[in-house]
Amino acid sequence: MTGKLATVLLLGTCGAGLTLAMPNEARAEQAGVAFDISRGDLKSALQQFIQATGEQLVYRSSDIARVSSPGVSGVMESDAALRRILAGTGSGTGFVAKRDVSGAIAIVAEPAARHQATPAAPRPEPELMNSSSQPGSTYIGANEILVTARKKGESDLDVPIAIKALGAVQLNRNAIQNLSDVAAITPSLNITQSPANSGGTITLRGIGSPSTAAGNDQAVSINLDGITISDGMAVNFAQFDLERVEVLQGPQSLYYGKNSSAGIVSVVSADPTDRPYAMLRAGYNFNARGVVTEAVLSGPLADGLGARIAFYRNEQKGYFRNGYKGPTSVTPTPTQIAIFGPLPPVIFSRAPNLTDTGVRATLKYEPSDALTIRLKGAYFRHSGAESALSAQLFYCPAGVPSPLNIGNVPGAGECKVDTTTAAIGKSVDSIIGKDPRFGNGDPVETLTQYLGQLDASYNFDDRITVDSVTGYYRHHYLSVGIPGISLYPTAAALDDVRRDQFSQELRVRTTLDAPLNAMIGVYYQSGDFATEVPLTILNSTTLLPSNDYYFDSRTYSAFGQLTYQAFGDKVEVSAGARYTDEKKSQRVFSRALNAFVMDLPETELRSRRLLPEVSLSWHPNREINVFATWKKGAKSGGFNSDILAAPPYSGFKNRYNDEKASGFEGGVKSVLFDGALRFDVTAYSYTYKDLQVSVFDSSTNSSATRNAATAKTRGVQISSNFAPRSLPGFNLSASVDYTHARYGTYLAQCYTGQTISAGCNLDAFGNVVTTGAVNQTLDGTPTTVAPNWSGSLTGAYDFPIGSDTRLGLSVGAAYTGRYNPLSSQVPQAVQRSSVNINAQVRLFDDDGWELALIGKNLTNTLRVKWGLETPFTPGLGVDAGTGTATGIQSDLFGYVNAPRQVMLRLTIKPFGLLNRH
Repeated sequence: MTGKLATVLLLGTCGAGLTLAMPNEARAEQAGVAFDISRGDLKSALQQFIQATGEQLVYRSSDIARVSSPGVSGVMESDAALRRILAGTGSGTGFVAKRDVSGAIAIVAEPAARHQATPAAPRPEPELMNSSSQPGSTYIGANEILVTARKKGESDLDVPIAIKALGAVQLNRNAIQNLSDVAAITPSLNITQSPANSGGTITLRGIGSPSTAAGNDQAVSINLDGITISDGMAVNFAQFDLERVEVLQGPQSLYYGKNSSAGIVSVVSADPTDRPYAMLRAGYNFNARGVVTEAVLSGPLADGLGARIAFYRNEQKGYFRNGYKGPTSVTPTPTQIAIFGPLPPVIFSRAPNLTDTGVRATLKYEPSDALTIRLKGAYFRHSGAESALSAQLFYCPAGVPSPLNIGNVPGAGECKVDTTTAAIGKSVDSIIGKDPRFGNGDPVETLTQYLGQLDASYNFDDRITVDSVTGYYRHHYLSVGIPGISLYPTAAALDDVRRDQFSQELRVRTTLDAPLNAMIGVYYQSGDFATEVPLTILNSTTLLPSNDYYFDSRTYSAFGQLTYQAFGDKVEVSAGARYTDEKKSQRVFSRALNAFVMDLPETELRSRRLLPEVSLSWHPNREINVFATWKKGAKSGGFNSDILAAPPYSGFKNRYNDEKASGFEGGVKSVLFDGALRFDVTAYSYTYKDLQVSVFDSSTNSSATRNAATAKTRGVQISSNFAPRSLPGFNLSASVDYTHARYGTYLAQCYTGQTISAGCNLDAFGNVVTTGAVNQTLDGTPTTVAPNWSGSLTGAYDFPIGSDTRLGLSVGAAYTGRYNPLSSQVPQAVQRSSVNINAQVRLFDDDGWELALIGKNLTNTLRVKWGLETPFTPGLGVDAGTGTATGIQSDLFGYVNAPRQVMLRLTIKPFGLLNRH
């Protein structure tokens, strides 16, 4: 195996050669460069060319092995020098350079020489060779992207799992600002906000995590620059100055630390450049009435040392209108005035009213070809209206917000999905001064997140590589909000949530020129989590005796993998496993006792698990990969943190068990028609045991997590991308996902007001009863947010309209089938199938500027992405009649996807403009 240098297949969007415009900031536009590259090895000549020009080269090491070059000497432009370096190379017609729209230059064999027999050799590791690592640097062809899904650089074609990879070009063109934007263009992935202290929730292939309690780990983890975070708050981290996003589908345990029973969303930020680079960007969102600004400055500080700093800010009023128009718009009842007082003024007229600020700094030190050290630090702060102000009531049994809820003022609010949020007032004035964190009682929130990463990689003689990754993550969330959805606050609560996490991973992998190679490693993670929720009901001046929860955890794991290549580079067999020992502990502080609780049923849980993975890949040629993978995954159990659970604790189950997954996936990945067409088909089937689900009681606003026996998800994913060489700049991509995610056996709690005829006819043990029913069976029903069908179709075309100016057009449609966003499976919550359309028009100069008009969800299609029964409905003290013949259901509320948005965005790259003159 060749070790450091990388492979690439054909660039499907390339033209005939270097006569194409050099489209990004990596372009060398010098009047002339002094070259002195001697005749000799082509590999060495290309490396010297990179050092002299800063150009971005991509090639397959096995293609240029034992190939000589005539070299080049003299002062000339870089394209002319590269043509001379490649002149007469190899046998037959030799090699040529082809530049992709991203700016990368591929060194490929000319067609006559492309299919000549070559000596059998181990399949090399793809790695992008460049000295400028700009946005898009991992884009190694129209139909391949360099990924690190297996902790090494390789083409996504070679990875034996289903993976959706988005390079910087795609991310920029889609104006990606957060992970919800990523989900909007990725079939079978749903990422959305969830209320208060749980942050957010992710569902992939119909599998997600409970989102009604803080401290739960996510089934789909977020990996930020190599640091795996299973906390839902990470969903809200702003995404800017990115190199790529990888969505790894299915259980991921071997290559990632822990808690990834359904998948990983991996985000990789851009690295420093070897030449000065700057980017300034400003955009105005007409619908959200918001301004988005970004800035990047990057370049060398000294020999081998580079730095990069990126800034992001988003200030917006919001694209939803507040359903509360002010105290004169409705008239409260005398009883409401007696309890709550007069209606307050409007605090926020629109939602989500927010200000997001992010800063990321990176240092990269490469004193030699063998050693790389990278240090990243990121800060993100979100502030604005409390998340509930973005919620909507979308179903009410009475047709209007529940008249039985004392906080609902007649005539205020509606019960349909549109661009108007629920009518929500401010927090109660009576609580002001009881805790300084309540401030003046306005419904506001702040979220501060910190991320630090230090990784080092050392390569011993291209044979052994040692990688170390150290990570630190911290967040602090503070909000003043209203647990219920009503104009008058039936309850007011303060959420104060903190998390600290430290992790360390050490890996050793071999890159021997032999059939057998290995990877071994160890991983450690420790963390603590705390949540405090002071609460009051009905304008009381007294805080309820709720509990504060404190969780501590530590994880040790060891992992290893053997990879065997047979029949040259055609067959690869890989087998590995990760052993994990995880321990969690819980402490509960009772405000009623004013002391820590001593009689908890359990204060510690420990899980030890071995998770194997076996994969087989067959490459009949370099453009096709037939693969099959069998694996196990898991997500650790935890403790419930119900804010209203108070002593005594007899009979209270305060923990839930590990979630476990096992199954397989397999398929074919291919690059066809001389690199013009990428076509992939993947089939999968996974069984989940002890699936973690939410249990929620709307009448008391209490929630818990429990295990739901079994579930199974299986399906087929088809994706394609067409970029014909005969039409440079044109790209057409399509994908179709079929997912059949169903509960196997699940004895579930009845939803509020569910009648006997609607299925609430089981006792706590699953026996059919005529009175006292508390459970329903959801055997065979779809899991939460699990549409059977989803897909997308996108077309883009960039073409010149002048000597230096190009016009880019793109339009895309995303389809999502019907699904239920509530874990309690209330039938009235089912969302109809939908189609969202995005489009963009760009006028740009390859060297340094772009003016783009970006439209998202132009059809203004709105669907509830996550929902819940509205707390305290039908009303405090009201018997909902659950399990009887005539029940009264709760109102339903949820978070809706962003409506139509149109943004005008200007991007300027100063150094690119300066280099033109």
